[in-house]
Amino acid sequence: MLLKCTQTWVLGNLLGPMANWTALLAFLPTLITTVHAAGAGGPEGVTPLNQNWLFGGEYTHGSEDSTFDDTGFQEITIPHVVTPLGWNNFDSDSWSKIWIYRRHFDLPKHSRGNSVRTFLDFDGVLTITSPSINGHALPTHEGGYLPFTYEITDYVKPTGNVLGVIVDARWSYINPQGSPDGPSSIDFLEPGGINRDVALRTVPSSFISDVFAKPVNVLKSSREVVVEYTIDSAKAPGRINILSQLKDGNKVLSKVTQTNTIFESGNQTFALNISAPHVELWSPDSPKLYQVVTTLTVNGKVSHRFTRNIGFREAVFTVDGFFLNGNRFKIFGLNRHQSFPYIGMSAPKRLQRRDAEMLKELNNNMVRASHYPQSPYFLDRCDELGIMVWQEVPGWQFVGNETWQEHVLSDIREMIIRDRSRPSIIIWGVQINESPHAPVFYTKTKELARSLDGSRQSSGTSVFPQSLVDSVSEVFSFDDYRAGVDGNAYLQTPLTTVPYFVTECVGALVGPKFFRWIDNQHSQQVQSKLHAQVHDIAAGNNSYSGLLGWTGIDYDSLNGNIYKNVKRSGIIDSFRVYKPGASFYLTQGDPSTKARIEPAFYWDFGPVSPVTTLGQNATIWSNADTLEAYINGVHFGTLYPDTVNFPHTAHPPFYLDTTKIIASKLPELRLDGYVSKKKVTSRTFSGSTRGDSIKITLNDKELDADGIDTTLITFRAVDKYGNPRPYATGDVQVSVTGPGELISQLVSLDVTANPSVVLAGQTSTLTATLKNGAFSWTENGGVGGAAIRTIAGRPGTITVEVVHATLGQDSVKIKAIPSPGSLVARAGSPNLSNVELSLGPAVGWTVGSVESVSLDSVQAVSTAHASWTVSPEAAGIWYQPPVVTASFTIHNQAAQKPFTVPVYAPLTIEQARNNIGVSNDSNIAVGNFDGLKNTYSTQALSAAGLERGAQFNVGGVTFKWPNVPVGTRDNMLSLGQTILVNGTGKTLGFVGASTNSYNGGVGTIFYTDGSSSRFTLELGNYFNTQFLVNNVVVTTPYVNGATGQNHLKTGTLFYAGTPLAVGKTVLAVTLPLTNTIASVNPTVGLHIFSIAVV
Repeated sequence: MLLKCTQTWVLGNLLGPMANWTALLAFLPTLITTVHAAGAGGPEGVTPLNQNWLFGGEYTHGSEDSTFDDTGFQEITIPHVVTPLGWNNFDSDSWSKIWIYRRHFDLPKHSRGNSVRTFLDFDGVLTITSPSINGHALPTHEGGYLPFTYEITDYVKPTGNVLGVIVDARWSYINPQGSPDGPSSIDFLEPGGINRDVALRTVPSSFISDVFAKPVNVLKSSREVVVEYTIDSAKAPGRINILSQLKDGNKVLSKVTQTNTIFESGNQTFALNISAPHVELWSPDSPKLYQVVTTLTVNGKVSHRFTRNIGFREAVFTVDGFFLNGNRFKIFGLNRHQSFPYIGMSAPKRLQRRDAEMLKELNNNMVRASHYPQSPYFLDRCDELGIMVWQEVPGWQFVGNETWQEHVLSDIREMIIRDRSRPSIIIWGVQINESPHAPVFYTKTKELARSLDGSRQSSGTSVFPQSLVDSVSEVFSFDDYRAGVDGNAYLQTPLTTVPYFVTECVGALVGPKFFRWIDNQHSQQVQSKLHAQVHDIAAGNNSYSGLLGWTGIDYDSLNGNIYKNVKRSGIIDSFRVYKPGASFYLTQGDPSTKARIEPAFYWDFGPVSPVTTLGQNATIWSNADTLEAYINGVHFGTLYPDTVNFPHTAHPPFYLDTTKIIASKLPELRLDGYVSKKKVTSRTFSGSTRGDSIKITLNDKELDADGIDTTLITFRAVDKYGNPRPYATGDVQVSVTGPGELISQLVSLDVTANPSVVLAGQTSTLTATLKNGAFSWTENGGVGGAAIRTIAGRPGTITVEVVHATLGQDSVKIKAIPSPGSLVARAGSPNLSNVELSLGPAVGWTVGSVESVSLDSVQAVSTAHASWTVSPEAAGIWYQPPVVTASFTIHNQAAQKPFTVPVYAPLTIEQARNNIGVSNDSNIAVGNFDGLKNTYSTQALSAAGLERGAQFNVGGVTFKWPNVPVGTRDNMLSLGQTILVNGTGKTLGFVGASTNSYNGGVGTIFYTDGSSSRFTLELGNYFNTQFLVNNVVVTTPYVNGATGQNHLKTGTLFYAGTPLAVGKTVLAVTLPLTNTIASVNPTVGLHIFSIAVV
């Protein structure tokens, strides 16, 4: 019998130089398709094969053979990632290898007859798969996001089968990969492994291999379902009978029978129509699903059944906007990556479905599956919840040669066949994300999509220029990252001659580059405003079909504007915790369904970033009509929505004026929400940290005890009312008891330096502490999470406990309910083995003691220590702090955790200056303050009183303007440098400006007694004062531009001050690591001209 694999090798042989396109379109429907991965419903005869796998780590020659001794392999379940992952600092080298999996299995007893055919189905493997069955090599499959199948009938036996799977997770020349620049060339990471389900499919000699159930004439009384079904026959069955039923649960609404004759083996596709005169339409508000059940009868005996879930809806993009079921409908949504902490893309059913539920809670009516076809489980939930989907072929900007493009065509085919019956999918992304227009290639992808599914439009996202030249898209889809100089988000004017859809905006390219829990309140709050601004613009113009913000959830990446190898542009963090930026989305629903009050700030008065730094614009989102604010029980004011700046937003923001708040009293805030003058909701927030605690959030109280089912728990500091308390530090110890296991790499590494600031000739002692089972809140701003998985065959109660040194403890219980599966002897929190603590790299530092410490093991909830001494090699040079790395084995796999040591070789202010921000009107070319060749004019500054070396007073602090020659380095771009600043006083003051719309961050003040404190520094934009975050020092009437004086822009300098500890002397200040870092000629970021203590 011919061995069949349904993807690359068939299309590759057929396409050749792409000349025989007509032959391709004619032949495509006859190819075998994998149906196991089709989502809810599907074919009969599927036996999951996700348990009892063996993982051997890196591949060794012959380890796929049936006779290979695998007694030393690790028992695992699928989905599985090949290497332990943390929640940040992802290292693509750790999985970029070849790996080996094995599975022993017997055929199901009911499927051992001579007339039974057996198929092996993979839903997805990252990235190249070479299976073998009982020593017989199967064709290699390339690509990680789509299903593929093999017929193994001739190679299996009733019992004692051995499946070997070689997984090549190295960078390769297949989409989305292919660029010679490697993993950093695409904006997401692809940790290798068998990341989706595996199954055996046992079927009769003739069976239904695919069903495409396509509703047509949806808005007419003559509506019906066109059912295209494919019969796969090992031998000609002759006469067959088909019964196709349209069902609503158990109720049959309509049915059709058909008789056909098949005279040869192979695949034959037929079609029939089922009438559907009385059905409900599918929409985001009413996602009604029906079932099409198709039954094959051969020789008078029912042979096989196949079920598809469908919905009746009409979705059309037009030049006048998007129309759903004949009515104008504004798209409102986000993009989504399917990466998770600790497990990468290998998330099981529950976690995939939960993401869709969160998007629905965010009032999204659409999501873009960026930038690859996503899990069937996620799409199932979108079908059920009424979330429309843009489904997209794998790729990111890079387009390769003809062979590479053939693989893209293969992926498009498999993607569409897998998902074309789904009501949620309304458009196909058949072009590589943000790639240049390629009219010849993309005409082929568009025609292929149309041939496989004529019921949906197709598109591909574009970036600048916003041009129709060479565009062949049926919908012009544009990734619009337009930032205004005023700090606001804008959109390009839509094209009006084609359907127009904004598919990305804001992200990490408009406003702050990160939205992290460690960032100051302004940076976190502004995310909600930026997203609301672009949605408001789209809502106010019918030429926009709608808008999808970037992005829904943080994800791992090595590409641009990343922090510890995670892209922090999501309005949800990677642990699935809503950020302040989510407050806009959460409140755009009907208050009669759920009334909400969601501040985009923290009611906190701590030293890092008190709420009072937000001034008059502390933003509150709510779907109430009005809000009544109370401070310590006393009415503070009536708040009204900002309908002026957000005229097209269903529920605009409210603003609380914090300038009238007396922070030292740590007051309590209460917000009451009213709809139609009736109080519908209320929230109270504590200003005092008394009563703060640690709180676990648990989404799932029950899990299946199958060794696969997994849930995420999160833990954070909360006030006495349960509201988030920001910037908590320290370690959280996490332990699991009962029939569950902690699959997270919860290893905390902390390194202290004594002293932290060392001059040349001085020595600092570094002490490293490795804690097994701990999460560092300091590293993530007081939010953490862990992944808990059940144990196969072990029902019972799982207890998860978290403990913090000052906030106490919290615990939750999860019930593991009985589920089929073999007993696996593992549980609880894992031990670490082969532990090594090493110091390095330490460039510029002299290490005065042993550089590594080795330990056999560190038990769960235990610690290990090591220490070193270091000193800077020379004065006046900015040495990067050294790095301590913990290497260990966890879950039988090697892993590492780095930590940047907080030891600093300080610079003087003169040594730290790294940018030219002031130029002479007669020599403007010398400077570059903002990356656009703009600088302050020394003549204009002198006229305002800021001459070289001049003293000036602002905010009660006396500063000195840099006394350096004009056209030389005169300011410091804040890159995390440590600056010697000596003095005793009440205030540490800064004068400077930001050169993108807004910039700020968290720094550290070091005192001579060895203590330190954190502070927030934020400075306004140098040529825009619309959104002041601090005091203006001077504003010049013009700036010097690249080609001359620019009188269209003014130049402003700002003052910011932070309080100092009483009675202590300042030694040094570590500046914030601001959003943009450039190693050569740094320009964009937060610039400081002068620092003073008073």
